[in-house]
Amino acid sequence: MQEITAIKAKKSTAKEIEFLTVKHTSLLINSPDVNTSAGLRHRVALTLLYDSGCRVQELCDLTVGDVLSIGSNPTIRLHGKGDKYRIVPISESAASLVNGYISRQLSGALKDHPLISNRYHNKMNRDGISYILKKYAAKARKTDSTFPEHIHCHMLRQLPGLYDVPLL
Repeated sequence: MQEITAIKAKKSTAKEIEFLTVKHTSLLINSPDVNTSAGLRHRVALTLLYDSGCRVQELCDLTVGDVLSIGSNPTIRLHGKGDKYRIVPISESAASLVNGYISRQLSGALKDHPLISNRYHNKMNRDGISYILKKYAAKARKTDSTFPEHIHCHMLRQLPGLYDVPLL
């Protein structure tokens, strides 16, 4: 038994990290139709994932009261791992989109109401966010054949806010 446990495992090559280009990110974020309530909610979710660099669970846990658009420095308050809070700046265009979404769809909501909710007005879960991402990735793939086949939420966290993705 000692001889067997002494056998060293083969080292595997490191998996290449995939990322989205600025063009692909812009195409993905601008895919939802903001003229529908679901489309606007989906655009807000995708925009916040990219612009704030938040984790999916942090996005799911966001409430209306966590959006702080005071002055020219809009921020959101994220509840992250280890029960820690952090305040993250977001772009003015993202803040404008989020504020428009709140005034249009969540005008009477209390501060503890989920910012991103499902169609039953309950807190969105990680599977719901993944569904939204895959739905619009498939739509983007029809438009641009170079769009990656397999996409996941963490791909939007790569260098958040480094590039100014145009929001339409």
